[in-house]
Amino acid sequence: MKKTKKRQKDKQAQKSKRRFILLTFFAFFITLSLLSFAAIGLSLYQENLLSAFDRTRYYYQLGIDKLPDTIVRRVDANDLYQDGKLYLSMNDIAKLCELTVTGDHTKRTYFPTDASENYVTFYFSSSQIIVNGEKMLMEGDTYVKGNVLYVPASFFQNYASGIEVIENLEKKRVTVQRVSLGTKYDVLGELVQDYQDIIFLAGTGKNLTPISEGIVISAFPEPEEDDPDFSDQANDAQPNATTE
Repeated sequence: MKKTKKRQKDKQAQKSKRRFILLTFFAFFITLSLLSFAAIGLSLYQENLLSAFDRTRYYYQLGIDKLPDTIVRRVDANDLYQDGKLYLSMNDIAKLCELTVTGDHTKRTYFPTDASENYVTFYFSSSQIIVNGEKMLMEGDTYVKGNVLYVPASFFQNYASGIEVIENLEKKRVTVQRVSLGTKYDVLGELVQDYQDIIFLAGTGKNLTPISEGIVISAFPEPEEDDPDFSDQANDAQPNATTE
């Protein structure tokens, strides 16, 4: 009788042990599954988040491919586009093209260092400009952010030569570079890059380098000759002695 009871207790103990092991296994399996699903969900969320973030980022290249002084950086779309128009930093343009800069709290004037008679004056928060003494209009107003002047990229299509702006919306890439003429030997006998001269030309946009392939920005009218708001600015457009 005692042996029978003992056997029954042993069987119950074994059943309890098996049940405990089985429950432990199921609990471990469920926990592992939940952790796996959570990890996959987190990974997908991060991937989607990064993908969404990446869609707002552009590659911004200043200079020609593979040259040692070329700069490539990632830029948020909001730092490149205003009201759907591409804008460029004139600090970058001045550095790229070695332009001399003068100005004050209302305007800035840029001209090649070897040609002070060839210049452009931009007025802050305005689409009005002076190009070699002629008053013109851009397709959008300038704006200043962190003491950096930004101008519509179409300016370089309509009123400048020697600078290329290539906008690739599909690859989200904007390239700003000087027009290359190949290479040449400098006075020291070293092989250097040769560039087309930077020239600001009034009213000859149709003859200049397009802003990008497949994108046409329509020309806009010049201001009227009797524009009272512009006459005073035109008289004050020549570069002054204050260097930025």
